[in-house]
Amino acid sequence: LALFVPCANGVNEIAFNREKLVPNPMKISPSHLILYEYIGKFFGLTIHTQDVFPINLAPFVWKKIVGGYPEG
Repeated sequence: LALFVPCANGVNEIAFNREKLVPNPMKISPSHLILYEYIGKFFGLTIHTQDVFPINLAPFVWKKIVGGYPEG
């Protein structure tokens, strides 16, 4: 159940952020979307409790989460 996969830089072993993860584009069924929603709630809980959720998402993913726009 790989909801997150290595980013393109990690797959191709080029440039920066090779260790970062992105949502798996193949996981779009209703049950997968429920799991993504659960993870989002877990993010919110960790922010609310000032805890750390150890997931290494790509910068453009974080920017979408917080309502920003990717650079470039």
